[in-house]
Amino acid sequence: MTSQGDNADPPEAAGSGVSRRLRGHPWWTLIAVALGVMMTDLNMTIVAVANPVLQRDLGASLTDVQWITNAYLLALAISLIPAGRLGDRFGHRTIFLVGVAGFAVTAALIAVSGHMWVMIALRVLQGVSGALIMPSGLSLLRATFPADRLTMAIGVVILALGLAVLKAHRAEKATRTFDVAGIALLSAAMFCLLWPLVNAEALRRGEAGTWAFLGASAVLLALFVLVERRAAEPLLPRRLFASGSLLAGVVLVTLMAFALVGGLFFMTFYLQNIQGLGAGESGLRLLPLTGMMIVAAPLAGRLITAVGARVPMVVGMLFTATALVGVANLDAGSSTVVTLGWFALLGLGMAPVIVGATGVIVGNAPIELAGVASGLHQSALQLGGSLGTAVLSGVMAARVSTALPERWADAGLEPLEDDELRETAEVVSVGAAPVPEGASAQLTDQIAAVAQATFLDGMTTAFLVAAGVALVGACVALSVRSGTTSEADLTHSR
Repeated sequence: MTSQGDNADPPEAAGSGVSRRLRGHPWWTLIAVALGVMMTDLNMTIVAVANPVLQRDLGASLTDVQWITNAYLLALAISLIPAGRLGDRFGHRTIFLVGVAGFAVTAALIAVSGHMWVMIALRVLQGVSGALIMPSGLSLLRATFPADRLTMAIGVVILALGLAVLKAHRAEKATRTFDVAGIALLSAAMFCLLWPLVNAEALRRGEAGTWAFLGASAVLLALFVLVERRAAEPLLPRRLFASGSLLAGVVLVTLMAFALVGGLFFMTFYLQNIQGLGAGESGLRLLPLTGMMIVAAPLAGRLITAVGARVPMVVGMLFTATALVGVANLDAGSSTVVTLGWFALLGLGMAPVIVGATGVIVGNAPIELAGVASGLHQSALQLGGSLGTAVLSGVMAARVSTALPERWADAGLEPLEDDELRETAEVVSVGAAPVPEGASAQLTDQIAAVAQATFLDGMTTAFLVAAGVALVGACVALSVRSGTTSEADLTHSR
């Protein structure tokens, strides 16, 4: 006798003819899942655009602003794999809808919060909610679409609509127990790994506490491996990693997120603090990036379905690297056309990588492990984003710290003491000018020119590093192939 869980529709659904007809319909399922995932993706862009405004209005430092992004990424990354397991156990429809509701509520509370640390705490809760949405959304698509159309479905990738159209699903071979020790060890290991990364300033200063966290992460990961070998139903079964393409896909997703999320963090400071645009205008400037990803994703899905994932992903990463080099060479006077062109190319390059890597990871996993594979995919995204934000912020800070004294002296400005230099570099790192009160117009112009040039030095270096990471991603993409799940595999789900 099997537990019903989400294997059958609830009795109340029987009273609605429309609901019965729509529930489980592939394209309505796709729309519901796409809206849910789109909500989480747009959230990242909206927060990135708002970062400069928050920095000014709340008097936040670069580290504080990083926390607004990284608190979400940290909670998301820690929660994703357990969330995927929850979906495998209790049904992806239920977990998906709980996540959508939680995400919507926390978004509303964030909008009315006016204190930095309240906002950061809500971002943590939002990250947990996002973790419930993403793996379950992909798993619903995995169970609904035939294998040869999965990539296309992902390419066009929530509460009332979901209640009407999502068909309850749980794989017959899904685990009936929880690997509690595995979940605890992996979550603790992820926390200890990501905590120093989101505390990038402390890591740059080489504080002992940050290295202790990294050491603890290595120990916890080793313990996790030992526990998983003895677990009856491990959190991450070894057969999940039998596919070399799946592993390559995870690495590729990490590198892609490194370049995109890390770069996006500085794009908005460039647009608002260097080019002088408002938040709304800078959001419009980023539309070619997101718009091209949306337009190109379904086309990329069709192409990958026809020719396989390898070539489109390699070309996509090469486009991404080229676009990042272009962004690295922007200056204060760069025209709108040039800026929009590089952002559009970046979106075009990312589209086949996002679609292809998702198909490679989820498509190469057994159907009963679709949830945990989706969680692994999303964890790689968040880990890459955290790494990108931390590393590129470190690159920016290092370059600013080196270039600022030289440019300050060349401008004939009064030398700064060590403490003053550190405070000034912190302000310059977000593209702002540390002009003292009562400064003359001439002094104001001098400091602004130095701050602008120094920020651009740091941005150039950071984006060139991101471009190098994208090139490594192109090499990794050479080793992947599309998922080979057979039609028979999909019949295990209800």
